Amino acid sequence: MEYFEEEVITSLPENKTDIEFTECNFMNLDFEESFFTNCLFIDCKFTSCNISNSRFPGCTFRDSSFKGCKVVGINWTEASNLVSFNFDDCQINYSVFLGMKLDNFVCTNSQAKSCDFSEASLKSADFSKTDLSETNFHHANCEKASFSGAIQYYIDPSVTKLKDATFSFPEAMSLLNSFKIKIDNS
Repeated sequence: MEYFEEEVITSLPENKTDIEFTECNFMNLDFEESFFTNCLFIDCKFTSCNISNSRFPGCTFRDSSFKGCKVVGINWTEASNLVSFNFDDCQINYSVFLGMKLDNFVCTNSQAKSCDFSEASLKSADFSKTDLSETNFHHANCEKASFSGAIQYYIDPSVTKLKDATFSFPEAMSLLNSFKIKIDNS
């Protein structure tokens, strides 16, 4: 296994299989349509990178953060392990997190349009100030999650666990959409 520790990564290795990256900083890299297999990303920071449409089968991300990145169209269910990773000021549109355990997941100040969090465990997740247009939370567990300042979400409280979740007004009114009721604001 190839090993990188505490390095600033400014170009991708040619071989993207069986590599361990520990405390590495990936800066201004274009990963688009890359294919990493069985790699470990531990305590890594990704800043201003384009990781769109890449694949990570068998990869582990632990304590990794993404800042100002474009991370569009990723099927995260192919990764073997996602533990404490977060997105800030990122685009993660069209990404799939179906059925994953993502407690304490953080996606703030971001765009998470058309993502799939169906059946995911998102206890204490933070989606503050994130655009969640057309994102699916069907049968997800969002207990104690924060949607403060989040916009454009549609969450059906009859099929999604929302106990102690936080929402902001007026967007919280969208929680009533699934009940097909009419609200008179006169």
